[in-house]
Amino acid sequence: MGVNAPSDFPYHIVNTARTTFNKEFREGKIDESWKDICTQVPSTKSKETYAMLGATPKMREWVDERLPKLIKEYGFEIINKKYEASVAITEEAIEDDQTGQIMLAIRDLANEARRFPGEKALEVLVGGVSAECYDGQYFFDTDHEEGKSGVQSNDLALELTSANLSTNRTTMMRFKDDQGKTMNIQGDTLVVPPELEATAIELTGAVEIARYVASGTDKMPTINVHKGKYNVITNPFITDVDSWYFACTNRPTKPLIYQTRRKPRFIILGGTGSVSDDWFNTGVIKMGVDSRFGIGYGNWRYCIANTPS
Repeated sequence: MGVNAPSDFPYHIVNTARTTFNKEFREGKIDESWKDICTQVPSTKSKETYAMLGATPKMREWVDERLPKLIKEYGFEIINKKYEASVAITEEAIEDDQTGQIMLAIRDLANEARRFPGEKALEVLVGGVSAECYDGQYFFDTDHEEGKSGVQSNDLALELTSANLSTNRTTMMRFKDDQGKTMNIQGDTLVVPPELEATAIELTGAVEIARYVASGTDKMPTINVHKGKYNVITNPFITDVDSWYFACTNRPTKPLIYQTRRKPRFIILGGTGSVSDDWFNTGVIKMGVDSRFGIGYGNWRYCIANTPS
């Protein structure tokens, strides 16, 4: 009767698990549309300090001398946090697994590593109604004011309708920089809860939509002026089912900043090399993924919150 040598078991599962994780991490079908609203930045420290330098000066006719703009600097920090997800697999589970359940768990870990930053990013976006950004105001606020901009609001209270989508578009296009210059930011993305997904898809994709009048919805359709102009991101972390967000994602500056200190890594404890104390004492292999990143607010002008009362 043969006896399992240390090289036979449980080591055979280790390489398979690592290969499975890496393949799923690369090829898994995970919705990463949340990245569209984030400026992605590599990080080299425990926290990063950003100098928000105000707006880039507009081009002008060069008549005599250059007129360098003295930019106003705002400083803010984004701290990197550490996250993990782990599983513990017993010797018996490895021996008895005839249906591939262990590798399915490893694939789930890989998908979770890719999915989780999106959850945090969308939570940060929703939290902008009560979290400060670089100018000391809430990210979504009614009284942003910088230099010569005048008072401006990116916190509206409008339902998701065709007319209100037009109002959001116009409001964003007319935002001014700290020199009082119109920035002409053109929004291209709606972020909505699942309850408003169908409405958003209709508003952005239908050829014709119902007209909205004071007495209700008119049965006569009208041409949909928004068709093909906007993308839709569905955010299940919006708890207010009537709230929605209008964002610009087509410029280098975006509503959020996603900084990566350490990309997801897959680690296995027990089962490699000589028998570890952990495996010897418990008969358990522990596998997990961890990463370090931070998410914070960029320029408030690139996103408008709509929270109907």
